Amino acid sequence: MRILKLVTNTALGISKDRYDPERDGISPSLLSRWKHCREKARLNLLGWTSRKTSTAQIFGTIAHAVLEHAYGDIQRGKLGTIPSTKYVKQICTRVEDRWKKDNPRADSDTMENMEMVMLLVEAIMPVYFTFWNRDLIKMDWYHLEQYVGKPEEARPFGKYRSFMKGKMDGAFKTSKDKKGRLWLFETKSKSRLGEHGESNLIDIMPHECQTHLYLGALQDATHKVPGGVLLNIIRRPNFKLKKKESLKQFADRVSSDIQRRPDYYFIRIRMEISARDLEKQRTKLDGMFADFLAWYHGDSPHYHNSDACEDKYGTCEFLKICAKGDTTGMYQRPPRRNELEDR
Repeated sequence: MRILKLVTNTALGISKDRYDPERDGISPSLLSRWKHCREKARLNLLGWTSRKTSTAQIFGTIAHAVLEHAYGDIQRGKLGTIPSTKYVKQICTRVEDRWKKDNPRADSDTMENMEMVMLLVEAIMPVYFTFWNRDLIKMDWYHLEQYVGKPEEARPFGKYRSFMKGKMDGAFKTSKDKKGRLWLFETKSKSRLGEHGESNLIDIMPHECQTHLYLGALQDATHKVPGGVLLNIIRRPNFKLKKKESLKQFADRVSSDIQRRPDYYFIRIRMEISARDLEKQRTKLDGMFADFLAWYHGDSPHYHNSDACEDKYGTCEFLKICAKGDTTGMYQRPPRRNELEDR
């Protein structure tokens, strides 16, 4: 009996059962990881995963997943009223089960972080839905939680073919846009907005890959230039558990602060884009895709970015592997898609 060997990318050591850009596409998170450090992207594509996950990462994943469930129910006509606290808790339970399934070897610190995040999400999301109740009754949604990108949509980027894949939070029409254009709805979770608050985001957004990839996907789907993006920002509470404070007391304290100043936690920024600016950004992104594919196929060099080993967010989870091949605290996922990954 002949044993079939999986074709492996010899430059990077990635077998095609794990990743093939023409079959699997390029997600915004993968592109961002590759821009940050090529070795980090390679190890991630090989399935290496840290058993430790930060509170910020968990919060972003869980908050997005709760919105996905709620907005999905809106789109399916199952939800026409403001979600109750009971509804949010039921969603949180399902999302937590999914997260645990996708992170079966999370360490004890991460599980503690998860418990804390669930308290924060259960406190913040009912107030979010009340604060933005017009999403349920007045927003003219074109679609919500829409997957974009299919293998049959692969096209050339330089010598090789691929496609953008991801999951768009939403798209809608607004009476404020007299041209009747679609607008992208994009959720960001942050604990802080930088020294200059929202102005930092306004300066960053013209260079942000994910937003422009989704604006381009909207343009391709409708053959019309979108109006722009509505940034839906959810601040992550920075509260710490006090000594002798129970988890219920902590949750009540967080909930009280969110209810007292919801406009601090929930911010929306409307940013318009012109056809010319979108075309310029799409040209730049096409070049980035071509560079990524050249790297994957071995036409562009592979190297480490030492500036990414340690930054303001902490130490890279792959540092020990890079430095001495030490996989302590890491494990390798089987070749499958994480249900909550790669938006």
